[in-house]
Amino acid sequence: MARVRLILNGNHANDDAVREAVQTLRQRGHEIETRVTWEAGDASYFAASGARKGMERLIAAGGDGTLNEVVNGLMSTRVECPPALGVLPMGTANDFASGCGIPLETLAAMELAVEGVATAVDVGRANERYFLNVASGGLGATITAETPDTLKQLLGGGAYVVNGLLSFSRQTPSRVLIRGPDWQAEEALMIAAVGNGCQAGGGFAVTPRAKIDDGLLDVMVVGEFPWMEAENVLDEMEQPDSPGNRFVQYWQTPWVEVEMEEAGEGAINVDGEPMTVRRVRFEGLPRSLLLALPTNSPLLSRPGG
Repeated sequence: MARVRLILNGNHANDDAVREAVQTLRQRGHEIETRVTWEAGDASYFAASGARKGMERLIAAGGDGTLNEVVNGLMSTRVECPPALGVLPMGTANDFASGCGIPLETLAAMELAVEGVATAVDVGRANERYFLNVASGGLGATITAETPDTLKQLLGGGAYVVNGLLSFSRQTPSRVLIRGPDWQAEEALMIAAVGNGCQAGGGFAVTPRAKIDDGLLDVMVVGEFPWMEAENVLDEMEQPDSPGNRFVQYWQTPWVEVEMEEAGEGAINVDGEPMTVRRVRFEGLPRSLLLALPTNSPLLSRPGG
């Protein structure tokens, strides 16, 4: 039976389905304690203290931002036997969970998080910040940062689509230098994504070739394009490594460095959390975290992990 700490976003503190799932798993003999977040930083603190306390599993219950905090707390804490991580998706888009095939139904997700097989997966790092899913720049970062919570509550993941259409006309391309181990490109950037996972912004496959256990980061860059070419750009994003692409470039790499002309507010968005930087180095940390995943997860390059 597992010793588990459930780290629950405070917005869902009174969720009856979570209470019932916890009770069901306790009846099976699991020891589950709950910590509810109140303010920014709580999830990281609860993750770090749970690791030091010897918990066997941590569960991030919330959206992608809560998951990012938990990952940062866990990765920054050095213990001999770190706990495995589970995910209870309760956010607006749940991009990481959806991309992994983690159930969105509460009890099924809790059962996987507590009783499922934990697989060694990669973690991304942006300068000193860790991430599991996707870091974005350009229009992608703008959409994530500026989409109002009220619109998310009303439209769910579709809020990002609506806000993206509204944001496009205001977007000014910025020149960036992007370089990897043996390549580099300079672009008037509209959209950029560095993915450990595959999707962001409410279900868009921004790095569709990504696997979470291959030791690589996937990089997609969309250069400046006129609005009339938007449909063609979307087609290229579905086949990002096609040699005939005019606007989309795609790389798979262990690391990538990005240098922007200036560090605007929220220039980079990492798992939904803004970073104001001018230079950032992204690295993939191979198989550095144990994560409870379905054995047939589409993000695993090796079935069963």
